[in-house]
Amino acid sequence: MNKLKELLTSLHGGRVVELVNRRNQHGEQITVDSISFEDGVWKREQLNCWSSLDWGFGTCRCTSHPAFTSRRISRKEVLSHLRQILREETEDRAARDAEIAWLEEQSKAL
Repeated sequence: MNKLKELLTSLHGGRVVELVNRRNQHGEQITVDSISFEDGVWKREQLNCWSSLDWGFGTCRCTSHPAFTSRRISRKEVLSHLRQILREETEDRAARDAEIAWLEEQSKAL
């Protein structure tokens, strides 16, 4: 619960929580899906054009459409996304710890 509190506090402080990052053709990490909280409104912003030149994903100038879209989302959706982030972090840590333990065991056996 402590990590959930940290994320909610961060959002309340005006920070953006990144849901998905992708590496563009220049090797830069770009946030392509995020949530934020501003003036009592939960928002989700997602990359709309995967060929956007401005974000380094292709050659589209995005003049007839927005590169990113922003929409209001519910508190329930926000909590679901935050819990998913925390669940994935926990699972990743457990998998890493298991690999470290296995490697240590194999090293001792050799």
